[in-house]
This record gives sequence, structure tokens and C-alpha cells, in this order.
Amino acid sequence: MLLYGFIALIVVSSCIALTNWRKGLFLMIVIGVLQDPVRKLTPGAPAIMVLCYLPVWVATVLSLLSCGGRHWAAFKYFLPTLVNRYWLFVLTLFPAALFAFQYGLGAWKIVALGAFAYLTPLFGVVVGFSYAEHVERLRRLLFFYALFTAVMLSGGVIEYLGLTPGWLAIGTAALRMEWIRHIEWGKMIHLMVGFYRSPDVMGWHAAT
Repeated sequence: MLLYGFIALIVVSSCIALTNWRKGLFLMIVIGVLQDPVRKLTPGAPAIMVLCYLPVWVATVLSLLSCGGRHWAAFKYFLPTLVNRYWLFVLTLFPAALFAFQYGLGAWKIVALGAFAYLTPLFGVVVGFSYAEHVERLRRLLFFYALFTAVMLSGGVIEYLGLTPGWLAIGTAALRMEWIRHIEWGKMIHLMVGFYRSPDVMGWHAAT
């Protein structure tokens, strides 16, 4: 039931993002915040759930690009050097893509994944550039992110205090993994993850 509800949330969020790309950024934060605990509460903890935000992100970008090209035109006008350098970078990807196909046509999956990974940053910069037109709007988005992250980081405290033993949303029992760090010979510390899937992910969000 939880999984179906989460899928419904992703679908609704994607539809909203298609009509309003600015709201899509807020909804992407919500999906990103919830995806780890929902994954851990889903039987088998499927790894594909780390990409739950992707439909909302794609809808957000498509919504932005559908605004008559105004945002893209402004981006190219104010940052022409960045745009030109980026397209040169994209050209350098073609030899690498052709090289990948020496392993067979089945390599298209790797090529597609690589293309998405390398092209996404440009769209991210364009979305950020367009959203930052109004500083107050940007401040609200950052506050929203900080608020949700603060709630999520409480999972580390809950895990440390042992307040919810057996609840799979906390810790890594659902992922069948234990994170440790060796600090010196024969000594190690057990790392906590709280609601997140790993301690490094929790650290990234805490630092951000």
C-alpha cells in the first residue's frame, strides 16, 4: 500500500511539474526526501527506487523548455561562453560513444545512461538560472529544502538513541548492509544512516 501511494505521489507530482516547472522543483525535493525510507520499507528494497525523482525532473525540464524558449534564450544571451563550451564538450562524447559500441549493440544502454548523465547538468544549470530570476523565490526554495532535510536528519538521532528498534525505515537492516569505518588497527566505528540509504548520502545533505 505504501509503495502504491508513493507511485501515485510521483505521478501526481510529475503532472503538476508539467504545468508549473517551479512547483516541480519543490515536488522533486519531496520525492527525493521520501524515496530512501519508502525504499527501505518496500519488500526487497529495490535499488531502482533511487531514481524515483527522475519523472518529476524530466517533467520539470520539459515544462521549462515549453515556455516558448524564453528561458533558454535568456540563458544563451547572458552566458554564451558557457553554452558554446558545453556544446564542444558534447561533441567530445561522440567518439567515446562509438568506442563503447565495440562491445556490441547491447552497449546502447551504457551509452544512453552516459548521455543522460552528461547532458543533465546543462539542464540543471538552465533551470537554476531561470529560477534565480527572483532572489526571494530562490530563498523560499532553499528554506523548503533545509526544512525537509532537517526533518530527515532527525533519523540519525533516532537511530543513535535506539528509539525505534526494528523499524526498517531507520538504519540499513532493510538493505542488508552495515557501514563501518576503521579508525586504527583493531578499532572501528559503526556509521549511522537514519532515514537515508547510506551515511555518505546523509552527510551530503547535511553539508548542503
